[in-house]
Amino acid sequence: MRPNVPAPNLPQEAFQVSEEGVAQKIEFFEPETKLPLDLALMIDASMSAHIDFQYERDAASRFIRQVLRPDDRMAVFSFDETVTQRTTFTERVQTLQEAVARIPDGAGTSIYDAVLLGSQTLEKRGGERRRVIILVTDGGETPAMRILRRHGARPCAARCCCTQFWSV
Repeated sequence: MRPNVPAPNLPQEAFQVSEEGVAQKIEFFEPETKLPLDLALMIDASMSAHIDFQYERDAASRFIRQVLRPDDRMAVFSFDETVTQRTTFTERVQTLQEAVARIPDGAGTSIYDAVLLGSQTLEKRGGERRRVIILVTDGGETPAMRILRRHGARPCAARCCCTQFWSV
């Protein structure tokens, strides 16, 4: 397998999902379909990601260029202590890449808030489309988990059930 290149033909057995170290069953696994995608590209702009921020931006720009097809739509979000939608859903690669390049450095990491906002935004999109959240992050959560404390992790995950998660 070559690094930084999509690997579209991986079988279900090539994936593992765990929650707090406990293996989880993959309930649904489907190879790529022809249905168009709605993608929420969530980019970590927190202080902990500053060291690798240029790498994250480059990876996100490559991802946009390699993955987006004519009928697909993507929106760019950044997250630090807050979550900000940087573009509306669009097919314009240049618009998306410019939004990624303009993301300012931030402080904390509100990764759970980013996932919740991404899922809520995708949930509002209509039509027969696949919905995907892509996280470009070092994975740390620094602020208090406001959303999860208020609503609990399980209800939040349940609302995301029709969303696919890709990590870059």
